[in-house]
Amino acid sequence: MGLEDGKIVLPSPYRESVGKLTKTKKSREVTIRLPMSGTYYGLPVKGFERYYVEETGMNGYELVLAVPKGAAQKALARVAYRPDPEADFKAMVSSSGQDAALSCDTSM
Repeated sequence: MGLEDGKIVLPSPYRESVGKLTKTKKSREVTIRLPMSGTYYGLPVKGFERYYVEETGMNGYELVLAVPKGAAQKALARVAYRPDPEADFKAMVSSSGQDAALSCDTSM
């Protein structure tokens, strides 16, 4: 919560693991990035992103992992991601350049 406002509130154990929040706009696509360090199922985490395209409804979230897509898919193959019961959104491994991302596209 608070990404759009630029006011992230985290419990104290997590504050040292995050960097500076940035917001970029390219054409109508807005990306909000929060660099962070840590692990997710043993995979190194690079950051968290929120994206949306103005006026189209396209939007979602990504947990950026500092490994290639194939390594992330292999490590996360046994994780049973369940769709959101209200909206039927489900996390999936995608690629953002050389880094993998655990993505949840919440576009309607």
